[in-house]
Amino acid sequence: MLRGPLAEAGFRGHFSGHETFPLRHLWLRKAFDAVAAAKPARRNLFTDPEAIISFGVGKNMVTSIRHWALTCSIIEEVEDIYRPTALGKFLFDLESGRDPFMESAATIWLMQWLIAGSAERSTTWFYAFNHLSTPIFDRDAVARRIGELCAERGWRTSAATIKRDVECFIRSYVRQQEKRPTDDALEPVLAELGLIASVGGRYFESEHQ
Repeated sequence: MLRGPLAEAGFRGHFSGHETFPLRHLWLRKAFDAVAAAKPARRNLFTDPEAIISFGVGKNMVTSIRHWALTCSIIEEVEDIYRPTALGKFLFDLESGRDPFMESAATIWLMQWLIAGSAERSTTWFYAFNHLSTPIFDRDAVARRIGELCAERGWRTSAATIKRDVECFIRSYVRQQEKRPTDDALEPVLAELGLIASVGGRYFESEHQ
């Protein structure tokens, strides 16, 4: 029987927001700096056409930066205003930040705990690390189980959305062989933890089991 947040009445799974981009180095710092500099940081901070220039990435990546900064509790959204959180200030404050460039392994483990330990904005990550019982799996198996969970709980989410979310989950931990040195090709932050490894191409093995 399913227990925990996923089984709570009123909870709804969240399977989008990252635009299929895994969390990258410096993205959380970019989000924190942008919100801290804007007084106040209104809702259009991440949607204004100028955001592409100020963040230095494409429109979809700006959306992804916002998603991961909220998921990792670096910024928070209060009504129509974004604010830096205490954690964001602790890590990334210009004068007193303890790890402004995310160089410490402890910071990355903390981000993993925040992402996989809460189901609110990263339901697939939460499910995979807390409810997936088999150490070896493939994308289709995870997507199928999450689809069944959505059906059981009455969450209206398309199969295509779940598939993209699972793909982003895999790419968050498994190193990709990219040919071009683009920002998208930079190694995802969580891949440094070695929690999931590719096994024979199609299958993956969870190292945390």
